Amino acid sequence: MLLSLISLVALIGVNALLFLSFIPFLVQIFYVLFLRMIRLNFDQQDFQEFIFREEIEVDLPGISVVIPIRNELINLPDLLESLDTLDYPNYEILLVDDHSDDGSSSLLLSQQNSIKYLKLPSKLHGKKAALTYGISKARYEVIACTDGDCIVPSQWLMSIGYSYNRYNWSFCAMPVFVKGGWDLWSVFQMLEYAGMAYVIQFGIVKKWYYLANGANMAFSKNAFDSIQGFDNNIDIPSGDDVFLINTLANNDMKVLYQPGPAVFTTPVKSLKTFVLQRLRWGGKNSLNPSKIFQYILIGVGISNLLILLSLFFLVWFKWPMSVLIWASIGVKFFGDFLFLFYCLRRFHLDISKLVFFPFVWSMNILYISLIGPLSLLIRTINWKGRKIVARRLTNLKD
Repeated sequence: MLLSLISLVALIGVNALLFLSFIPFLVQIFYVLFLRMIRLNFDQQDFQEFIFREEIEVDLPGISVVIPIRNELINLPDLLESLDTLDYPNYEILLVDDHSDDGSSSLLLSQQNSIKYLKLPSKLHGKKAALTYGISKARYEVIACTDGDCIVPSQWLMSIGYSYNRYNWSFCAMPVFVKGGWDLWSVFQMLEYAGMAYVIQFGIVKKWYYLANGANMAFSKNAFDSIQGFDNNIDIPSGDDVFLINTLANNDMKVLYQPGPAVFTTPVKSLKTFVLQRLRWGGKNSLNPSKIFQYILIGVGISNLLILLSLFFLVWFKWPMSVLIWASIGVKFFGDFLFLFYCLRRFHLDISKLVFFPFVWSMNILYISLIGPLSLLIRTINWKGRKIVARRLTNLKD
């Protein structure tokens, strides 16, 4: 009787272990199926392919470029050089200084060009305040935005002006990629941005969720004023891009994703700055009103966390459970590889950078597993000499 009981318990235990080892495999299968699903054939074209036609230069709208900056002295020369190459008949550039203390203001004041330098009033601070102030001084209906650590292509405004004439959007999201060499840290960020650009495009085209990157976006000034700008989320330090696009979409205004031309940003140099930046981003992502997007975040987090747990399980699980665990790791590895390969090809980026993929993939598993929970737990961070306190938004529509 005792032997029978022991055998039963052992059988139950083995089956339980087999079931536990099967869960990560199933999760990764669903994860890869999701990645496969978002590989869509979009109807939208790459606008840079036909922006050179002469007829589109007729009646192009005036564009006001509003760039908020804070402590960007190192990056400003590259930005200013790229702005000088802009090819567009009717535009203005407004650089709004959010109380920089690194010499950025002195550099901008010394520039002898057409850029308008605006100093944010002392009672105002933050990126949203800088954007709002710049927009209030803008002369034109179309507002284009980038950041102080970016480089814009010469045809940037031509593409925006043409798409505005053709589609009459209220908000246009565009991709941002990382410039850099062949060091692992830069490639890690380059691949991360490439994947995120496609995720942003997928959500907007499918109308499942709305994301954007403030380093490359454009919108109508009238649309911005009609929703009172950032008044509904002014208490949240970050998220000017995400909250603006969601508010406009929730008010049934036309939102478009344009796959090019892209703006390039500088890779973050230090691990500390990288973590602080991602914690800031994670805080605004948790406030995105789309339930679908929240489910995707949770699913991706679970998928990565299970890989870490699977490695732990390998210490205890033997054949046949270990086969399922290795299979789940392999499924996710090749699923992520094929997804990034497609993203790089889609946006005409350097596919050869995928030689770093095994290292980038391992880093990303740890990064995703930790940064999500930490962004929910750590509510206060220091960013560019300021303390940023994340606060939950309650008045956006579901």
